[in-house]
Amino acid sequence: MNNPPDWVKDALDTKRRVSKYERELLLNGPKSFSQALIYGQYKKRYDKMKGTYRPEPERPNLQSTFKDFNKRISINSG
Repeated sequence: MNNPPDWVKDALDTKRRVSKYERELLLNGPKSFSQALIYGQYKKRYDKMKGTYRPEPERPNLQSTFKDFNKRISINSG
């Protein structure tokens, strides 16, 4: 990564201590899947710190029982 995103620069300038590993990961970007997961957690932590984090909405429950399924089939078939 030649130019890190603005949030990375701001995260590095905060009062929170950043380890050498964290600094290298934020400046150079992730090189593996596990590093990408850690990178995403840093972004999430930064968003929470700035107050811009919004959790994903809960997924709707789309499951039904076999009994409900049979009722719908019998109504539709006749």
